[in-house]
Amino acid sequence: LSVATAVGFAALPLAGLRGQRPLAVMRGDGGDGAGRMATAVLAVALLGGFMVVAALEARSWVLGPLFVGILAAGSAFNAGLGAFALWAIARLKPRAFGFGVRHGLANLGRPGFRPVAALVALAAAAQLLATMTAHRASLDRELDMTGRSGMPGFFAIDVQDDQVEEFRAVLADEFKLKDVALSPVVRARLTGINGNVPAAGNDVTREAERNRFMRRREQNLSWRVLPDELGERISAGQWMSADAGRVECSLEQRFAKSIGAKLGDTLSFDVQGVPVDAVVTSLRAVRWASLRPNFFVLMSPHALIGAPTMWIAAIPQVPESERARLPGVLAVHFPNVTAFDIVDTGARVTAVIDRVILAVRGVAALALVAGLAVLIGVALSTARARRTDAALIAVLGGGRRTLLASLTAEFAVLGLVAAVLGAGQGILHAWVVAAWFELPLTVPFGELILLAGGIALAATVAGVLACRRAMTAPPLTVLRDE
Repeated sequence: LSVATAVGFAALPLAGLRGQRPLAVMRGDGGDGAGRMATAVLAVALLGGFMVVAALEARSWVLGPLFVGILAAGSAFNAGLGAFALWAIARLKPRAFGFGVRHGLANLGRPGFRPVAALVALAAAAQLLATMTAHRASLDRELDMTGRSGMPGFFAIDVQDDQVEEFRAVLADEFKLKDVALSPVVRARLTGINGNVPAAGNDVTREAERNRFMRRREQNLSWRVLPDELGERISAGQWMSADAGRVECSLEQRFAKSIGAKLGDTLSFDVQGVPVDAVVTSLRAVRWASLRPNFFVLMSPHALIGAPTMWIAAIPQVPESERARLPGVLAVHFPNVTAFDIVDTGARVTAVIDRVILAVRGVAALALVAGLAVLIGVALSTARARRTDAALIAVLGGGRRTLLASLTAEFAVLGLVAAVLGAGQGILHAWVVAAWFELPLTVPFGELILLAGGIALAATVAGVLACRRAMTAPPLTVLRDE
């Protein structure tokens, strides 16, 4: 894949030279119509090839091409807006700054310098880093239990029917907890939708694998009288009626899409050997990150009377001094019940997320190195023009400080524009990811400002070092060569 990518991108400029005379190429003339058409066709073929490879790697004809499409669209946007921004900055002539700074800004719009390629590469790295930074901040805020009302401190599972009242009493006596939320769970299998057995399907794609799993998995049915305002909302249809003559159900909206069910469909369940049919009357958007007990399928309360039931308890938060004692007390009174400390679980989840984000940041660091390599290549390709500029500035009385100010201004602004564009897209992509996981977006502006400053600094150092020979070349020698 690496070799194919390198060959493909190397072929793009070669395709643009198709049919050109050598002298025209040496003069730097633009390609003719045939060359531009060949470049466009090759670019479309490369984009299609990347989408196919991404789809095969992701095992998804949605996620893979979407990822490549977003990167391509983002790069095109960065190229267009970045070129306009550099063009506008190049026409600024701030009197408050010296000649060196004005010269460096003017270089951003100089014909033949072509800084847009370096800008796009640096913006891609900034985008990855900003996306991970914003997403990490959003997860940290969501998993932070301190000061959040309605968040449970513990989950307890496998509370039996005959233990419910005693369970409440123990928590009230030992820990003064009276608002323990218990949710019933009844195991079942989905056997049909509108009388048809759900198709087994195939596992060629990730989506097909997930849909098959959702149809064939053991379903956890539950019921409640009213929706949980903190953990869910009705997105379509109406909540189940209290009519005991009809069995209704409410489905989580993504689960409904996975199994191919919609409003008005009749779902058939096998509840431990007893068939139960329920009409879908509503779809719910569940906020799973609220850590409230919730389920893909909620049934009418009267539908599962007499079915073998276990209960899940959401136990409110207790003082820090009582946290270590609570699991032990439950184990003594209810040996069959398993209690989970949500704070500890959240810390473990955070540790796993940190490893994932570290890996992505490693990829972003490689992208940043690649962007700096492109920047250095752009600087080296303009070495002759820069040496001439340096010689003329020296002849006119300018010193190395003027040259250094020019190079610093040019590459610092280039890096800063790239970082700002990339960070803006990173925030947008973090918002999309957060919306997918139903998380509120948190934008860490302080960290993003430091990120933009770091990328601008790296671009400045790389650009100045790449052009250091322009500052050391003897002016007389350069002018004689010209």
